[in-house]
Amino acid sequence: MFPKCWNFIIIISILLSLQLGDGQPFDYPTANLSTTWINSVSANHSVDFTDGSKVVWSANRNHPVKINATLQLTSGGDLVLRDADGTSVWSTNTRGRSVAGLNLTEEGNLVLFDRNNKVVWQSFDHPTDALVPGQKLVSGQKLTASASITNSTEGGLFSMFVNNEGLFAAVKANPPQIYYQQLVVGTKANKKASYAKFQNGSLALYIHSSEPRDPDSVITLPQISSAQYMKLGSDGHLRLYEWADGWKEVFDILTGYLGDCNYPTVCGKNGICSNGQCSCPTSVNASMNYFKPINGRQPNLGCSEITPLDCNASRYHNFLELEDMTYFTFNADITSTNMDSCKQACLGNCSCKAAIFRYGSNSSNGDCYLPAQIFSLMNNEQDKTHYNSSVFMKVQITPNASAPAKTSPKDHD
Repeated sequence: MFPKCWNFIIIISILLSLQLGDGQPFDYPTANLSTTWINSVSANHSVDFTDGSKVVWSANRNHPVKINATLQLTSGGDLVLRDADGTSVWSTNTRGRSVAGLNLTEEGNLVLFDRNNKVVWQSFDHPTDALVPGQKLVSGQKLTASASITNSTEGGLFSMFVNNEGLFAAVKANPPQIYYQQLVVGTKANKKASYAKFQNGSLALYIHSSEPRDPDSVITLPQISSAQYMKLGSDGHLRLYEWADGWKEVFDILTGYLGDCNYPTVCGKNGICSNGQCSCPTSVNASMNYFKPINGRQPNLGCSEITPLDCNASRYHNFLELEDMTYFTFNADITSTNMDSCKQACLGNCSCKAAIFRYGSNSSNGDCYLPAQIFSLMNNEQDKTHYNSSVFMKVQITPNASAPAKTSPKDHD
């Protein structure tokens, strides 16, 4: 059972009772200013805690400070984190806004308030990669995944955000590529910003409405039986964690909607996901390979081009056709077109890495997507997608080499 005495506390615990005074800094040797689930004020001075505590918010995520760094609530009302050499690393930028004190709520929200107890600044307005019960993800904010499991800086490929159409998850590209969307149709009932709220048993979407009205849509979650938090991982998964004699993953929130192969990096760049297995695109002609595994022992890391594409030698660009193959996202650049026109459009655009063509029953009337970056591909299951799809991977051929032959999904099973 989760101990009742456990609660969110700020690592720099002395600030919980701090009221605006003479602005003298409090010295505390810590790696960053964070909000964590923690059961003791004597936690290790790092992002990793031996008692199982987890960081759910960090002020200076990309700029960890050294020992003897200081946090100061100034007489002007600004909360400032300074490195050991006195360099300002982060602040709330609340100087001159009548800040009277600082509080950490039971929900884990770090709040600066004025003399009327009104919120001047709060950490809930600046989420990192996690949400806690009661917290909202508001339009204009986003969750951004860490660079990796072992690197908590904001260098990850994945983000999640809300707008006036719904909830979205995207992988970093130019433009970003959406891999999950929960669309909400309807007309907005008020001028309040759209948001998603982590509630007991759901992630509730208030896109056109707002509380106290019912949400427009919900993503069902396990009921809260002890402390919970959700986190957007460096692999694009949104996972729910719960305390049960230690933190345990209890739900992979998006996978029920996406399946395993719809995650952009499940098989790395240029990789093909088939029934959870990863492989590289191949030609039926075994002597004409254009991609190779980045690491033969770890096929999920993706595939690299054997001969990189060269815009200065575009006359030697051709396609490796992958029949009955599809992609996790599709944003048509050309509509009501045919397969050959789609391919020619990609050949005429150096930034295009593949021509992805989808159609119904008539291959002369389909839609064409020309992404500038390719992540993981997957087999097209027509009984589920209800469309035909082929992917034409742009490849660099050598002079006098024949064009690559097309392949079908069975070549990657």
